[in-house]
Amino acid sequence: MTVIYRVFKDASRNQCLVVDESGQVVSQSQDIKERDNSFVVAVDGRLTRSFHLVFPARVKRVLPAVQFALEPTLAEPLEEQLFFLQKKSFAKESHGFVISKKQWRNLSSEIDSLPCLPKAIYPDYLFLPWSEGLLTIAYEGDWCRIRYGKHEGCSVSASSMPLLLKALTKQYEIDQVLVFGDDSSIVWAELTSVPVIVLNQAVNWELESLPKAASVQGHKLLACLRKRQCVELMASKLCRFSLICVIAGFCAFKLMSLYF
Repeated sequence: MTVIYRVFKDASRNQCLVVDESGQVVSQSQDIKERDNSFVVAVDGRLTRSFHLVFPARVKRVLPAVQFALEPTLAEPLEEQLFFLQKKSFAKESHGFVISKKQWRNLSSEIDSLPCLPKAIYPDYLFLPWSEGLLTIAYEGDWCRIRYGKHEGCSVSASSMPLLLKALTKQYEIDQVLVFGDDSSIVWAELTSVPVIVLNQAVNWELESLPKAASVQGHKLLACLRKRQCVELMASKLCRFSLICVIAGFCAFKLMSLYF
């Protein structure tokens, strides 16, 4: 079993999912329990932007190269963004995703309040089924999660999906489109010549094709959170130990006063 803590743009919708080996949800709740110390976080894809960059030559420091390449396309100033990178140095290409520092502060505050810390953080669209040449679409109300690469995907409004699908099938080598939760108003044959399979069912949480967990901007922020939690736990234990010592000393004093 794997525990997934799903973080939505609207924090009141956050939920804890327990999925089996096939990715099917077997239970869900609002809370992470102490024993769920190997859970992963699925961040609302509307809060992130994935990227895949290929550099002309191998670069020693990946982060500045990624920032330089993406800066003209970012909706917010560069200094207000955090970059999750697969590789931090000596690489000819880079995969990962971007999230605003404001959203990260909200997310890290949420994570820090949990009884334990996650082993990894991913955008929720990376939990969709994927294999080479496959593009997956999952309808969720007025929004769609889309995955079109090992590290790449997005979340868009359902009304924007047809235009995006046309663009993606032209930009990437897509052999098949897999759709979960059909929109009956769409004539798929008019959108793409690529074969489309429509499954009128909820999509499972794909775990096997998740990429390697990325680190955030070269810093171990989760490790910092974990260290802070450990310090707080040690301080709590020390306070309890001190209290026990005080009580034991008081009891010993009372006993001695009875005999002497």
